[in-house]
Amino acid sequence: MSVKRMLDMADSSFKAGNMAEALSLYMTGCVRRQDESDTLRAANRVRAFVGVGDVMMRRCDYAGALDNYIQALMASEEIPSLPMAATIYKNIGNVYCCLNDYETGIDYYKKGLEICRNHPDPDVEKKLLVNLSGMITYTDAVADAEKYRMEVSRRYPPVTPEEVYLDGLMDGLLLKSKKRYNEAVGKFLDMASFAAKENLEPRYEGSAYQELYVAYQAMGKPDSAIIYMERCRETAERNGLERMFPSVYDALSDYYSSKGNPEKSRLYRERYFDIRDSLMDDREFNAVKNVLFQYKAAKTADEISTLYKEKETKESIIRRQRMVLLSVIAGACLLLGALLIFHIQKRRITRSYRSLYEIDRANSREREAMDERNRECVRMLEERDAEIVRLKSMIDEALPVEPSGTDEQAKYKSSNLREIHRNRLAEAIAAVVENDREELCNPEFSLERLARLVESNSKYVSQTINEEFGRNFNTYINDYRVKLACERLADTAYDSYKIKFIGESVGFKSQTTFTEAFRKHTGLSPSVYRKMAREERSNTCDTNRMC
Repeated sequence: MSVKRMLDMADSSFKAGNMAEALSLYMTGCVRRQDESDTLRAANRVRAFVGVGDVMMRRCDYAGALDNYIQALMASEEIPSLPMAATIYKNIGNVYCCLNDYETGIDYYKKGLEICRNHPDPDVEKKLLVNLSGMITYTDAVADAEKYRMEVSRRYPPVTPEEVYLDGLMDGLLLKSKKRYNEAVGKFLDMASFAAKENLEPRYEGSAYQELYVAYQAMGKPDSAIIYMERCRETAERNGLERMFPSVYDALSDYYSSKGNPEKSRLYRERYFDIRDSLMDDREFNAVKNVLFQYKAAKTADEISTLYKEKETKESIIRRQRMVLLSVIAGACLLLGALLIFHIQKRRITRSYRSLYEIDRANSREREAMDERNRECVRMLEERDAEIVRLKSMIDEALPVEPSGTDEQAKYKSSNLREIHRNRLAEAIAAVVENDREELCNPEFSLERLARLVESNSKYVSQTINEEFGRNFNTYINDYRVKLACERLADTAYDSYKIKFIGESVGFKSQTTFTEAFRKHTGLSPSVYRKMAREERSNTCDTNRMC
């Protein structure tokens, strides 16, 4: 028979009340060698030890129960992937609560509940919440008891008769802790009747009677209390549960003592001590508790060791992070220094750009004035040349013609005409470039196209540009294009256009060519020029308050 099947049979015997058979099967499961995997073998051992402990609890052998629960707890450490400690902590809490050590029992209940929060097990969690809501009432922590009571009612409404009984009993305990004794008595009476009606185990009916006489004692009604003391005693003796209700004999002893019946009081007192002594061998129980203490101490030492190692690891990480942080801070300082130097240099460059921009603007205005003066001079020269031609014609008409001098005069006249023609051609070229922006801004505009526009040939046009303007054709045209680009870069109507578009709009085929020509002409890049123009407009607006 496999260990699992053996334990299933043990569970069935336990539920049927055959404790001897259940104990035999559970104990065999504790020592039986198994061929299963390590995890399954450990799980079966935990289950077997818990089963032995549960049988010991039914026999009220609390030292034996605690010992087996401790063995189950140790075995559960072998299977961290399958948390089973919640059930074990619940059972250990039950042992201490049965011995009226409610604080320790509640502490174990809370440990089990914490495990259930991390590894959900609804069945165990429900039992832990029920136990907490009931046992906390014995410590007078009413608020905590009510909190757990509300949680179990909300999350786990009762289904089975046992759950309905426990639900009502917990309500009665909570009412009793609030000193609402009449309501508590009514609830306990209902639960006693319910247990008898549903044929629940006698221990349930006996527990209701026990709470009834305690409530009547608290109300100062000993005559009512004695009724339920006797019922509790009769239920315990009839079903062999005296070891489960030893306190009833203590209560009966006190009652008969108060009524002046020392014989009965002594009889029940002796019975109480006999049961208590059979229940608890203090030396044995302390030995078991010492095992539990040593186990907890060893586990705590392991946890401290683990925490210490984690602390050392974290400190090492912190040291490395500190070094990295210091490096980052040093790098940030260097970067800030570099940014400060860059800012200072940028301010200097900006001032230089501003100076270049102002110089260029002044030069532009000066060039415009010079162009105007040049046009005026050309006009005056044309008038003077016309006057010279007129006077020479008058002289030629007045003087006799000498054949020997005909070739030289013709050559002279021809020479004068070339000079006049060049001046007129220069004026025509300037007129096209300054006034015909459509042609000037055409990327395909060429020397041949200019020659056709001024009705001359490309050779004369090129010669005229070199002699009259002191530049070649490309430089001459680019200077005018850059001048027009400067106007557009400074114009708010073109603020939304990119630099590349501005260059193309004045006739440059590529942004690179445009930038080089612009920088050669002004000493600034187009983007810097636009920035300076915007700043100039902004300063003008701030000064005039008219924008």
